[in-house]
Amino acid sequence: MCQFQGLSLAVLGCYLNLGNPDAAEQKAIQERYTAHLRFASYLGMGVVGTETGCPNRTYTPDREACRSEDALEHFLNNLRPVVKSAEKFGTVLAIEPVASHIVWNAQRARTVLDSFHSPNLQIILDPVNLLDAENESRADEVFEEAIDLLGKDVCVLHLKDYVVEGKKLRSVGCGKGKMNYDRILRFALTQKPCIQATLENTTPEDAASCRQFLETKIADLTERGVS
Repeated sequence: MCQFQGLSLAVLGCYLNLGNPDAAEQKAIQERYTAHLRFASYLGMGVVGTETGCPNRTYTPDREACRSEDALEHFLNNLRPVVKSAEKFGTVLAIEPVASHIVWNAQRARTVLDSFHSPNLQIILDPVNLLDAENESRADEVFEEAIDLLGKDVCVLHLKDYVVEGKKLRSVGCGKGKMNYDRILRFALTQKPCIQATLENTTPEDAASCRQFLETKIADLTERGVS
């Protein structure tokens, strides 16, 4: 984490499409990642964050295509030089599983990590991003699986909430939806006590109240005894 003019810089985002099938465009994308990793090293930040993309040029979610083995293999090939850059610069590339992208669940993310066995490739865990209309009713199971499979490699948390509208989930600020934070916060407090966590889907008007919501939840868990 970098201290920059009084600010803590936890993650440098580089959310480009590592699933892009166009060779020339993919080379330019990889070069952007390398530049971000180098810049993060200069800043002393340590972590460059990314999602894992879709197997098309437009970064358009396509469930069948994203979940195919071909898409995963293509992503791994595109990721390989980026991980080498992270190792070269001594920084961490942290991938974020998202239900509508190539790395769509915890098992798939574990497969990616095990394909490299590199300490420079880790995980941003955004619990809400692991949910969709199909698995939302099993949210606690999804979170438990993610912690079991990925917990030791999680270096950053993204925290937000969600509401269900028809057959879609919409992300909202913490405390404004139906998210159960207990398991995620227990994980952070017991296994990752110094982890950086960013608030997502907030506005300048509600950021403070979202933070207060989480602080109250953490205090309650601590009072009851975290286990």
